[in-house]
Amino acid sequence: MALQPIAALVRAIYKRARLGDTLCIAIAVLLVAASSQAQTFRVIHEFTGPDGEIPTGRLSIDAGGHLYGSTYAGGAYNLGTAFRMSPQGSNWTFDRILQFDPESEGNDPQAGLVIGPGGVLYGTTDNAPSVYTLQPPFTAPRSVLQPWSVNFIYDGFPFLTYPAGDLIFDSFGNIYGVTSTGGNGGCFLDRGCGAVYELSPSQGGWIKTTLYEFQGGADGEYPAGVNLDRSGKLIGTALNGGSSDVGVIFELTPSSNGWSESVIYNFSCSDDPGCMPQAGLTPDGNGNFYGSTTEEVGYSGSIFELSPANGGWTVTTLARIPQQYLLGPDAPVTLDSAGNIYGTIAGSTSTHGAVFKLTHSSGGWSFTSLHDFTGGSDGATPLSTVAIGANGKLYGTASQYGSPGGCECGTVWEITP
Repeated sequence: MALQPIAALVRAIYKRARLGDTLCIAIAVLLVAASSQAQTFRVIHEFTGPDGEIPTGRLSIDAGGHLYGSTYAGGAYNLGTAFRMSPQGSNWTFDRILQFDPESEGNDPQAGLVIGPGGVLYGTTDNAPSVYTLQPPFTAPRSVLQPWSVNFIYDGFPFLTYPAGDLIFDSFGNIYGVTSTGGNGGCFLDRGCGAVYELSPSQGGWIKTTLYEFQGGADGEYPAGVNLDRSGKLIGTALNGGSSDVGVIFELTPSSNGWSESVIYNFSCSDDPGCMPQAGLTPDGNGNFYGSTTEEVGYSGSIFELSPANGGWTVTTLARIPQQYLLGPDAPVTLDSAGNIYGTIAGSTSTHGAVFKLTHSSGGWSFTSLHDFTGGSDGATPLSTVAIGANGKLYGTASQYGSPGGCECGTVWEITP
């Protein structure tokens, strides 16, 4: 394929639509609907533009119950923002902690924020691609609008290279991530098929090492993210490539000569668990990983488990996504302490997306829609992960809409089980 990866393309369309581009019509065509309304849903923040617009990617929650995320657009320069939400009894306060501007070393964040070692926030940007950190001001802020301290720890990605997925960290302080394009492969206008990279701390700075560059073919194309397994290998998904050109699960193995890539699973649209994994994998702490596909014959993709077995890996389909949905999850799924699985779907045939839950029982796994978005005051097109608070409540974002007549820039929502 020589097309820009789906997530980056859709978000680019969203941004142009907000700027008055008639491509907003194309977005409406792409939306599909979920099945059942939950009565425990409420909006806890509605974006207005200056505070942000089009929230996407990971929504993170810390031990104190604070929520952290970013928006792809909005702010004074329409280049994106980062935000924090703090619980105040049954209510929430919202702080814009960063506003990207034309002088920033990067802007237009799409992957959200990850809480790294020491509670530092880490994120990536699409435009002038970079990796950055966020920390609170060292002095008490004079107002809630005082920005946090931002540090662009790496901004040397080539033009048209898109950092993707969540950043991860090892016990030595190294950071791992992927770019969905870039590298020396021939994909995406000959701008590369994606790469896996490492950032290592060194003398107060960071050194970037490219661990693997996808060639576009059997090894995979357009990686969505990586995670570390128990042996120190990197495990990830790629949207395309492989034996059927519809995605792979790959692993990178370290050695004294560098890292070597091997495909451990080739997806097929006609077989379980479907094909074209848009999102990365989620570990469960027991050596297993959970992921999703966005397409399957007769279904809209599946949720699957990747488990170690006899020195290799086994892929098991847990549940299929009902056919009325257009595509499977855009963001990684989330696990709770009981082993239930949560995620979001961008859209479906009659409404504007859904939050879902997979529940395990002796009879297998069951799929339930916890909330169907209406494209009204609740928002539409959720592209975020689901964050789970210590109180068991679920949190996430919808990338579009809100109260009619307002900015319709997206919402932050809460679901009480």
